[in-house]
Amino acid sequence: MAKWRSFELEELLGGPIDSNGITEESLERLIRNRVVESDQLDFKGGSYGPSTRPAPTGPRWTEAQEFAKDVAAFANQRGGLLLLGVEDSGGVATALKPIVDVTPEREEQRLRHALLNHQAPLAECWFEWVEAGKGGYYIAIIVPPSRRSPHAVLGDQGDAKRPLRYPVRHGRDTIWLTEPEVAERYRRRQGAHQDEAQRVRDVVAEGSRMLQTATGIWLFVAVIPEATAEGSLDQSTVDSVDRWYAQHHPSSPTDHQLPAYGRPIPAPGRVTFTGSVRSSSDDETAIHEAYLELHVDGSAFGAAPVVPQPDEGGRETLVSDLTLVENSILLADVTSSWCSHQVGAWGTATTSIGLVEADQAGEGALSAPIMLAYDENGRLTRAHRTRSVRGHPRAETVIDLSNLDTVQQRLAVTYGLLAGLLQWFGLAEPAQLRRNGAVVARGFGLRRARQVVAWAEQGDVDVEGLRTHTHQQE
Repeated sequence: MAKWRSFELEELLGGPIDSNGITEESLERLIRNRVVESDQLDFKGGSYGPSTRPAPTGPRWTEAQEFAKDVAAFANQRGGLLLLGVEDSGGVATALKPIVDVTPEREEQRLRHALLNHQAPLAECWFEWVEAGKGGYYIAIIVPPSRRSPHAVLGDQGDAKRPLRYPVRHGRDTIWLTEPEVAERYRRRQGAHQDEAQRVRDVVAEGSRMLQTATGIWLFVAVIPEATAEGSLDQSTVDSVDRWYAQHHPSSPTDHQLPAYGRPIPAPGRVTFTGSVRSSSDDETAIHEAYLELHVDGSAFGAAPVVPQPDEGGRETLVSDLTLVENSILLADVTSSWCSHQVGAWGTATTSIGLVEADQAGEGALSAPIMLAYDENGRLTRAHRTRSVRGHPRAETVIDLSNLDTVQQRLAVTYGLLAGLLQWFGLAEPAQLRRNGAVVARGFGLRRARQVVAWAEQGDVDVEGLRTHTHQQE
């Protein structure tokens, strides 16, 4: 999984910004194409030595301060990639010069120590070691744009005042923020949380409004990244999103899939998929079985029905716990996977789950109270010691995008969402999942246990009751 997404850098490298895309071959590609340094790319012929450039005030930078400055300059702007072992002339990549006089572990330790001593607050970055074919290695330092900007470079430890300087990458060069600009960055940092909360509300509200053409009560899951991806919607983007979705159709433990199988339909800033049943009018935008939005910025919204039609008399409506669990697994998997695919494995995202009555566009209260029910051989029975819910049952949690590589890690996200939703009904957690994403086979019912165990084994997911059910099969 890409550490961070920058379409400009990916095009230059010919691959993702991770160990699969940053190789000696991709570095040679930079040389062949005479790639020029930019506001997201910096070449260093070897490792960091004493700087030949003056500091903003006072004596020259030390090598530690120079490295801290380069990382902070990327973090304070659009993010970037530092390549150690790529020589340049006038900013144009000209040759590869592997590092040979120190081990990569020792060099990374030295550089990280420089950040600890000379940067505040510490900017997030990753080190990728690239082995050279004829010996030695290169180091790629991946620096995503930071939501904690501005990051400062500190003066020498011997200076009692240790002045703060705020670098920003500007083309191939570094410029320094003025005092009013620093104040503005701090203001943005303070407002970032409010902006993110508003984005969550907007994505949920707009996705819910799209369900106006459907009927019944729907479960939705939305994922909104802390730092959004750059990009615009055009036909190539639509085709790219369609290819990704064609390759990512998660299944539930009882082998259900999200029936959003229609062609990709563009909408402002996003691509939508519906589970429409074709009518005589061939209206592919009509929503019946499922709905999915994949936003260019990495956000996602998905919904599936849990009650085809609420009771018209206003009586209580039963919702199966298994329907909630299985739809949550499908929706959380596809939305969180899209988010991490689009923005990379860094930062966090806010996830939201809830129930909405489709034809009310999510704005009015549910027409009838909802009760949680257990599915016993196809027959719904109200769950004992649970409360009925009316209004807008919803829950939110924050996830780490670096922990979404495996099916079990995405199931752990589902657990957190479901626990928050089920607590509206008076249950502490789902009976089918554990906090670490393990599956509880017996929670799906005895007649489904064998199928659940097989699904868990195929996805390399821990499952409780594995030995018990295997013994029963024998």
